[in-house]
Parts: sequence; structure tokens; C-alpha cells
Amino acid sequence: MPPLQGFLTVARIISLCAGTVLPVGCERTIDIAAATGYTHVGLRVDPAATGPRDWDALRRRADDAGVTVFDTEVVHLGVTPRRHIELLIDATAVLGARWLLTVSHHEDPAITTDELNWMSSLCASVAPDVRPALEFMAFTSVRTIDEALPVVSRSGAGLVIDALHVFRTGTAPQHIAQLMSQPGAPDAYLQLCDTTVAHLAPEELADEARHRRHVPGTGLLPLSALIQALPPETPMATEVQSDSLLERMGPEELARACRMAVQGLSG
Repeated sequence: MPPLQGFLTVARIISLCAGTVLPVGCERTIDIAAATGYTHVGLRVDPAATGPRDWDALRRRADDAGVTVFDTEVVHLGVTPRRHIELLIDATAVLGARWLLTVSHHEDPAITTDELNWMSSLCASVAPDVRPALEFMAFTSVRTIDEALPVVSRSGAGLVIDALHVFRTGTAPQHIAQLMSQPGAPDAYLQLCDTTVAHLAPEELADEARHRRHVPGTGLLPLSALIQALPPETPMATEVQSDSLLERMGPEELARACRMAVQGLSG
């Protein structure tokens, strides 16, 4: 009998972002991820309030729950002290995560590149399995994917592609596909959410991103096209920071709804 073909596929990672259930803390975020069917989870770690014992305990909790820590957050270049960045790299390594999410507030892209180079070099020397991943946002100094790509290519960092920031910077999925199919394109992961508002004033963008996102597939973002624009192995994460949804649905129901929505969009 000939071997069966077409049945063995690698499941794409879908991670629960820390921001989706941010008020519950790291321990419960892990528990919620496990309870709602995620295999991966993101954690927001406070280097000023935690230490190696805390990180060890979180790693054991994740291992016991059968969940892998995918990324940690967040480094604000130009704001976060270097000592805290060093501690976040240590925490990311202890937790077994691949990525340390990073944003930049430096107006000069050369400074952002230098800072990311420093982070990448430090990771290589003390935590070889960890890499910084730069997220572009419409309200930070690295606003678009076109601005982010030269920075990450010169620093060896990864790239975070957030659907909301793609939309708010007027970037078409086809443009993402063109850029990310080029030789030397960086490793990347995709954060998914939705919005029901076509246009916002620039001063409203940060508040929307932090408080007013929607479950993927319930708004107007071209999420299926964005997913298809990236290589099929690109990890995905549910990034739905929403005060109203969290209050109405509760963290576990919101996390489950996000996972099911992303699975449906990518299925």
C-alpha cells in the first residue's frame, strides 16, 4: 500500500498574548492559556518586582500545564533602563521563551539599530535561544514595516507584525507579502485582533491599541489576507486588549473566543 500523503501537517503556533488578559497576572495567564486550548503563551514580566525564583516558578507552572512560553514583554527602547533589559533577557531565558518583545521611542533609527544590536549581542552571549523582536506601531518612532525592516535586518532582531498597526499605518497585506518574501526577510510573528472603526485621529491610536481592540473576525480588518501574506509557518498570537470585552466576557471566555476565531481564520 502506498504511503498516505497530505495528512501530516505542522500545526501553526497560536499564542495567547499577555495583553489579552493583562490584569490577571502571569500565573493565571498561564492557567487560562492551558484551559482554553492554547499551547503557547506570552507573559508580561516586571523586572523590578520579580526575580529568578519567580521566573523558575512560572516556568514550572507552564511546564506542568503543558504550555510553552512564547514571548515576554516589554522593552521600551529609550525608556526602559538597561539593567531592566538585562533582567528581562534573563527572565526570558529562564521561562524558555524565544522572543522578547521590543518597541522603540528613539527618533533616530540609527540609535534604535544600535540598541537592538546591543540587545542581540547580549542575548547571544548570555541567552543564545532568546532574540529581541521589534514591533512597529503607528504611535512610536518606528511606525511602519518599511521603517522596521532596515532596523531589524541590521541588528539580527525579529519582527512583530500586529494587524492593528498594519491597518492604522495604511499598509496593504500585499505589500507585507512582497516584503516578507524577499531573501533575507526577518523571522516574524503575527499578532491578531480586529477593529470596527475605519478612521481614528492620531491621538486616539494608542488608546485603541491598549483598550479598545476586538476579537479577530468581528470587525473590518483583512485578517485572512494578512495571514495568507506571510509564510505558512509564521506563529500567530491573539492580542486583544479590550477593557469592555474583558469586563463583559471575563478573561477565560475572551481568551477562548480569540483562539477559536484565529483558528477559523487560518483553518
